[in-house]
Amino acid sequence: MFHNILVPLDGSTRAERALPIAAQIARARQSAITLLRVVPNVPDVGAYMIPAVGASYAATEREESEARAYLSEVAKRPALHGVTVTTLVEFGVPTRVILDAIATTGVDAVVIGSHGRTGLSRWMLGSVASAVVRHASIPVLLVRQQGPALGEDGPRTHPFRILVPLDGSELAEAALEPAQIMGEVFAADGAYELHLVRVIPFLNTAAPDPLRDTARVEVAAELDRLAQRIRAASAGRARVITSVILEVDAADAIARLTRADGLVTGAHVSDGCDLVAMATHGRTGLARLAIGSVTERVLSATVAPALIIRPDAMKPAPQPESVVAREPASSQRTRSALS
Repeated sequence: MFHNILVPLDGSTRAERALPIAAQIARARQSAITLLRVVPNVPDVGAYMIPAVGASYAATEREESEARAYLSEVAKRPALHGVTVTTLVEFGVPTRVILDAIATTGVDAVVIGSHGRTGLSRWMLGSVASAVVRHASIPVLLVRQQGPALGEDGPRTHPFRILVPLDGSELAEAALEPAQIMGEVFAADGAYELHLVRVIPFLNTAAPDPLRDTARVEVAAELDRLAQRIRAASAGRARVITSVILEVDAADAIARLTRADGLVTGAHVSDGCDLVAMATHGRTGLARLAIGSVTERVLSATVAPALIIRPDAMKPAPQPESVVAREPASSQRTRSALS
């Protein structure tokens, strides 16, 4: 994974925050980058998406030409120097076009800004970026406008730290491998921290509770075994910290752990993280880590960069014959609107 990275852009500087991050990953992984510019074929009318009627051919050609010129300029920027870059212009509804590109171009990761323009084409949580996170079959690295940009934050007081919430399922553990890749990419000196967290739904009180105490001991032992395997596999590059937290509201506890001032009883780290990596599926019930549940609430409550992984993303993505030679966008630009 992370061999061909899709970066959707809308022309805003906020969306462009994804560029240096994607470039750093590409250099470290010897990857290619595909820059995608979607020209919406629906009018900018806020929450409503109404297909354009009788659009001027000249206007369409002008928008396509402007989009091509923009991507050509972006591809030549110093931040992308030395990286194989492909550009792609498409017409349609941004969410649909991005998901179609994921399915057809052979990309295996997305780096996307969580804010862009206002109006229909905005890429903010709750709009395009949220839909991509929810439906993409590959890892999505979400960069928040208000939050830090990976690799651009200056000296750290701790090694590059990745928070990985788990729930005891193999599906939730699908976040571990991508998280370790991000650690190796962004760690300044090759060493990084993984903070493995399990939140179990008990009240954190002093009152005796044998069921709670047994669960805490068992979960701590499971995390320790997992941490030992990761340390051995990383040849000492990963420092693994484990925490078992007693909280009824898992999403709130995880979101607080991402912040430097977020104190959470039972956590062995109290000064935040540089990235949170979460799987979009886990157990059923209160402990599940699923979009629409814990993961979505965490994303809504933190500005930390977030790597969201679907278990399907662990399957090798089909690679196109060439990531550079591709059908001209002008011959494939028309996309149907979402119904």
